[in-house]
Amino acid sequence: ITGDEVYPIEAGDVFVIIGEMSHAYAEADALSLVNILFDPDRLGIPQADVGSLTGYHALFDIEPRVRTQRNLPNRLRLPLEQLRQVLTLIEDLEHELERQAHGYAFMAIAHLMRLIGFLSRAYSELDGDDRHVQPVPQISKLLGYMERHFAEPLTVLDLMHVARMSQTS
Repeated sequence: ITGDEVYPIEAGDVFVIIGEMSHAYAEADALSLVNILFDPDRLGIPQADVGSLTGYHALFDIEPRVRTQRNLPNRLRLPLEQLRQVLTLIEDLEHELERQAHGYAFMAIAHLMRLIGFLSRAYSELDGDDRHVQPVPQISKLLGYMERHFAEPLTVLDLMHVARMSQTS
């Protein structure tokens, strides 16, 4: 539950809650939930080229802001193998935070970055129906393209082609 919206959740669902967005879970007795709270600015997480991943923009920027639109078809639901990989990354992160051995903060941030990168790649791999491009991946592809080609002159025609839009869209 976020605000006034209710979303059914299943194993493998990944949601990003930004800022002070309120959220709660209803009827989650049969699920094991993991909440990871972090402030990327406070942690000083280097962005490097993660912004070139369309999934990064989709998962961390666009989807949380447009989630309130009813029938939004985009969400990240990890298949079992990817869910296992994510759980291993989370265990590594928890291990560092629990042990607090010398250098644990550095290692914990590294594990968090691995998790962010993995989830961003997983979202990037989601395929929309080519006959009807969904808005979140479409906007994400556009942002990723702009980030990869920021130093090049970009035309509206170039961006329309990347976003698979026509001049009449």
